[in-house]
Amino acid sequence: ATSVAEIDFVVKAPDGKEVEEITKKEIHKALRGKVAAEQAKMDIKDVPKKPVLTKRTQYQQRTAPAQNYQRRNLQRTAPVKREEKSKLTKEQKEKFKQLLDDLVGTRGAYLLDEKLNILGKVPTTELESTIKSMSTGLFAVVFDGEITKEIVARAQRAKTKFVVGMESKIKASVPDVTILTSKDF
Repeated sequence: ATSVAEIDFVVKAPDGKEVEEITKKEIHKALRGKVAAEQAKMDIKDVPKKPVLTKRTQYQQRTAPAQNYQRRNLQRTAPVKREEKSKLTKEQKEKFKQLLDDLVGTRGAYLLDEKLNILGKVPTTELESTIKSMSTGLFAVVFDGEITKEIVARAQRAKTKFVVGMESKIKASVPDVTILTSKDF
């Protein structure tokens, strides 16, 4: 007998753990972060396949070095300017703190423009797909949840300057995006 199941949502175990190893608390946390099946399907397509690196075992034997040296006149090119991280103003800090306080326990997210106007409010489960769909005009994301590398990657692509969450899995600095948590306020 063949049976068919319809998948509505996808839930993943925390990084570095198998489903069999997670605790009741982690199961509840994972279930709160469920993703619609269509979104999970899109996310899987977006992940580039990593090239397989092979070790090179053959070494070329060098012959005697060439004795004919010439001096080259290399033209220097201007260094590529990287976008500077945005500096947090007092007004921005107050607004982010107020919005973060409003969101506590809601599992929601605010999307802001450069003038700190709220462009929209979405559930955190739809945050990645919403950021992806917004190509321009997204200045900051403030949400009730943990900042992950996936959210930061989406924010970088959307040229978002600030990502504000309750806590962060990101330990290192990220180019072009300022990451803030509730501890920063």
